[in-house]
Amino acid sequence: TSKPITVRISGRSRRLHSWIPSSSSRSPGVSMGRRPHLVRKQFECTKEPCNDHGDFYHFCLHCIAAKKQLEKMSTEAANSIIIKKVHGAVSALKKHLEICPHTPEARMARQSEEILGTQSVCPRFQTQADRSFGVQSVNPRVSVQTEHAAPLSKEDIDGFLQLLVEFQAENCLADSFIGKDSTVRLIERLEPRLVEHIPSRRTLGGQLLNTHADQLIKGESDEVKGLQLKSGGRANFLSDGWQDVGKRHLLGAHIGLFGSFTTLGLFPTETQRLDGLALASRMEKIMEDAEEDGWEIGGVITDDAGNCGRARRILALRWPKVVFLKCFAHDLNNLVKKILSLECFRKVSKQAHDVVNFLNGSSEKSLPLVQQIMEEVYGSKWQFKTFCVTRWNSMQGCFASLLRVKTAMRMFAAKYWDDREFKPILKVLADETFWKSLKDAERVINPLCFI
Repeated sequence: TSKPITVRISGRSRRLHSWIPSSSSRSPGVSMGRRPHLVRKQFECTKEPCNDHGDFYHFCLHCIAAKKQLEKMSTEAANSIIIKKVHGAVSALKKHLEICPHTPEARMARQSEEILGTQSVCPRFQTQADRSFGVQSVNPRVSVQTEHAAPLSKEDIDGFLQLLVEFQAENCLADSFIGKDSTVRLIERLEPRLVEHIPSRRTLGGQLLNTHADQLIKGESDEVKGLQLKSGGRANFLSDGWQDVGKRHLLGAHIGLFGSFTTLGLFPTETQRLDGLALASRMEKIMEDAEEDGWEIGGVITDDAGNCGRARRILALRWPKVVFLKCFAHDLNNLVKKILSLECFRKVSKQAHDVVNFLNGSSEKSLPLVQQIMEEVYGSKWQFKTFCVTRWNSMQGCFASLLRVKTAMRMFAAKYWDDREFKPILKVLADETFWKSLKDAERVINPLCFI
């Protein structure tokens, strides 16, 4: 249908003829601009309007499935199941699920009655089909019509949401996983009553994530503060800079004591200046706020960049009771980088890096062949550790992952040397000089990578 609309352009009113779909022209059951509620997946739209607001009657899929199942055994019992038309509002659909005797929750409750011989742990109405087959309550004192299932408590729901966030974080899942049908089926299998409490993608990655992150940081903070009060020690203030995808410079701050750490925050820089004076001013503000919050700062650690060194020297004059140090791990990382840039190690480092990157990137061709030979030689498959550009000490892991399967790698080179898929980059695997240089390089940097 088309409706005329009036728009105002540059002070003049113009009447335009625009096509605007009315509620009657929309596809039944389709919600424009918003994802349908999860509860609707348990119902079938009848396309029969129940009001003038675009709502339609629905049939319960659980009732339909139960009726079809009984039709295979007894037509009379199947006829006892009356499939009712349910109003299409979400509240009406939820209300029907609470009393529907054919949901997975209700079926499990009846099975529990039969096994335990007591009142159902999740009571429901006994179905007419059960009565047709002579299924009676195991406990004769229990009425056939029982109370509704006990609703989940707020603690149960909060615990479920917390476990959901932890599961996502530990498995490095994107927020979109929560909207997958497989996720809904898994949760429904474990506890059907939790399905209606599944959060949306935006809620999971926004409000829920922020809430549980704050709880986690508070728990870490309380732990470190407890150590500070118990030992009388002074905490270390660790600071480093980052740049986000929006090219904004951020300053991260941590507090550590006796191997336990907590995050103070990730703070944006007030200006685009990155010199030592601006950095010292921002760090001092964070340190003052930390001391007001009850922290006793005894040491400040940053990396050894030029602006960081100047910031430490400026703050050392203003905080005479605090020790200012550079990060020795950062220096060791730079030391390994310097060693591997020497002429005697530069070539073998590049060769090992290229071989590992090629094999890890060839998961369909070369890598399965290498792993097959590993299985024949060692009885197990080993992974190759990729070199990280910003962590030069990760090169030791890259070298070691090659050296521990040296025999299998040489057998791989000998077996597939004439194969057209055998790339020139892999020919160093048959060179004994490469393996000797690789062993020497790993032996030199090994002590520096485990300090």
